[in-house]
Amino acid sequence: MKKLLGIVLSAAMLLSMAACGSTAASSAAADSTADAATATDAAASDLKVGVITIGDETEGYTAAHINGIKAAAQKLGMSDSQIVWKYKVPEGAECSDAAEDLVGQGCNLVVSNSYGHQTYIVEEAEKYPDVTFVSMTGDFAALTGLDNFKNAFTNVYESRYVAGVVAGMKLQELVESGTLTPETQPNSFTADGKVKITMWHGFSEADGKTLESIVDDFNKSQDKYEIDAQLQPWSTIGETMVTKVTTGDGPDFVTTGADNGQGWSIDGTFQCVSDFYADKNNGTDDYLDNVVKQITFNIDGEEEKCAVPMGYAPTSVWYNTDMWKAAGLTDKDIPTTWDQLLEVAKKLTKSDGSQYGLAMADSGWAAYMKGNGTGLYTTDGKVSINSKENKAFLQKMRDFYNGGYAVPGLDDTAARESFESGQSAMVIVGPWEDQAATDKGINHDTFAVPDGDGTYKYADGKTGSNTGSTGLYWWVTSQVGDSEKLPGIYEFFKFYNNHDNQVKWSLGSAYPPNNKTVTADELSDRPLIAKISQYTDNSYIGIAGLKGGFGDIAASLDTLTQNTVRTGDDIQGLLDQAESSISGYLDEYAE
Repeated sequence: MKKLLGIVLSAAMLLSMAACGSTAASSAAADSTADAATATDAAASDLKVGVITIGDETEGYTAAHINGIKAAAQKLGMSDSQIVWKYKVPEGAECSDAAEDLVGQGCNLVVSNSYGHQTYIVEEAEKYPDVTFVSMTGDFAALTGLDNFKNAFTNVYESRYVAGVVAGMKLQELVESGTLTPETQPNSFTADGKVKITMWHGFSEADGKTLESIVDDFNKSQDKYEIDAQLQPWSTIGETMVTKVTTGDGPDFVTTGADNGQGWSIDGTFQCVSDFYADKNNGTDDYLDNVVKQITFNIDGEEEKCAVPMGYAPTSVWYNTDMWKAAGLTDKDIPTTWDQLLEVAKKLTKSDGSQYGLAMADSGWAAYMKGNGTGLYTTDGKVSINSKENKAFLQKMRDFYNGGYAVPGLDDTAARESFESGQSAMVIVGPWEDQAATDKGINHDTFAVPDGDGTYKYADGKTGSNTGSTGLYWWVTSQVGDSEKLPGIYEFFKFYNNHDNQVKWSLGSAYPPNNKTVTADELSDRPLIAKISQYTDNSYIGIAGLKGGFGDIAASLDTLTQNTVRTGDDIQGLLDQAESSISGYLDEYAE
C-alpha cells in the first residue's frame, strides 16, 4: 500500500503540472502513470483518496490539482467513488473537520493543496498514523519527521513568474485601452472613482490599530487612491499571497519578512522597487542604512532594492527588573558575552524550581549561530554549519538547559508567556515585549543580545555581530506591473515612512522607526523602543540571501537546535546531519 500511495502521489504531481500547461510534464505524466497503472492494477482498488482544496474548479490553482488527481486516478483504473472531495475549505479549524470526516469515510490518503492547511493536517497525521497525509505545498514534513506526512511541491517559481507577468501586462493593457474604468470595473475603483489598492498585513493588536490609522490618514490626504487594508494570519500570509498572486487575485502589496524575499523576487512573485529609491523626493535617504541593505539583492546579475522598510525589529534581552534587583544584580552586570549571560541566568535561577533565569525558544537560532559561530552558510552560498565554533556554541546553549537555568521545550509564544507570568527572569524576543510586559504588570528593561565571538563574515565585513531581528518590509506583487496602482503604492510608501508617521508608528506599535530623523526625545513615551533602535546596526536577518528553500533550511536548523536542547544526542552527529541536509538544499536552490 505504501508503494501504491507513492506512485499515485507522483502521478498526481506530474499531471497537476501538465494541467498548468507544461508539455514536458504532460508527456512525463503519461509515461509515469501508464507504468504505474501496469504495476498497481490489483492494488488500486484498496485505495481511497480524500482531497481538501482551498478553491474549486473555477480557480486556476485548485483546478490544476483537481485535474491532475482525476487524471492520475483514471490512469490507475480507480473509480469515482474512490475519491472524496472537500472544496473551498478555509485555512482554519474547518480543515481539521474536513480531514476527520475523510478519515471517517475510510480514506487512506488525504491530500490538501494549500500551505495554510498544513498546520491542521499535521495534527491529523499525528492522530492517524495509518493514514498518509500530503500537503501539496509546504515545508513542515522536514521538521515533523512523521512517516505519514509528506510535502509535494516546493518549487512552483516558473508558473508564479509567468502568471504574475501576464497579469501585470494584461492589467496595463486594459487600463490603456479604456476597458478598465470605474464604470466597467467597479471592483477596481471606489464609488468616487479612486483607484482601489489592496494591502495585506498581519497586525491584529495595537500595532494593527496604528497601521489602520496611518492608512486612513493616507486615504484622506489625497483623492486619487484608496488603500484597502486587509488582515491576514501571519502564519499563512506568505504562501497564501503566493497562491493568490499566481491567479491574479492576490494583494497589490503585502508586508512580510525578508527571509523569502530574494527567492520571491527572483521567481517573479515580487517586483523590485529600485525606481522608488532612485527618486530622491521619496525620502529614502532617511531610511536606516542597514535596514535597506537587508533587502538589496542580486537579481539576474543586477543589484536591486526589492522592498521598502515596514517594521524592522532588532531582538533584545528583556529582563524583570524586580528579579534582577532581588538577585543582587546591577547595571554593571549587564552581560556583553554569552558566557556572561549564562552566569547571570544562574544568579536569576532559584534552586526550588520556582524561577528560571532565561526563557528562550529552542528554534530560530540562525542569527545566534552567525554571531557565535560560522553560521549556516557563507555569503557566497557554501555550507558552513559544521564547525568547531558552532559546536562550542551549541554546547554552551545546552549548558543553559542542562543546568536548569532555562526553561526547556519552548516556542516563541511559550517563552514570552514564561516571562510575562513571572516564571522566568529574562526572555530573548522582539520589541513588542515592551507592551506585553507592561500589560502583565512586569517591571522590565532591556539590553542587547550579546554579539558573540563567531567568525561568520557578513556582507559588510563584520564578524561576530548579530542581535538578530524580525525584518518586515512592504513588497509589491507582480500582479501590479506598471499599472496605475504602482504610483499609488509608491505614494503610500513615501507617506508611511515620513518622519511624522514613523513617530506615530513607533509609539503605537512598539517597533523602532525606519526613519533616522526620528529622535529619542520624540519617543520619550516609549524610551525602551528608542533604546532598541540603537541595536539596528548590528542586527541582521538570520536566514537570507537565498534564491529559495528558506523553509527547508529553517526546518533543518530547528531540528538541530531542538535536538541539542531536548535530547542528549551527540552534538557532532547532529551537526553532521544538519550539514548534509542544508548542503542538499543549497545545491537544489542554487540555480
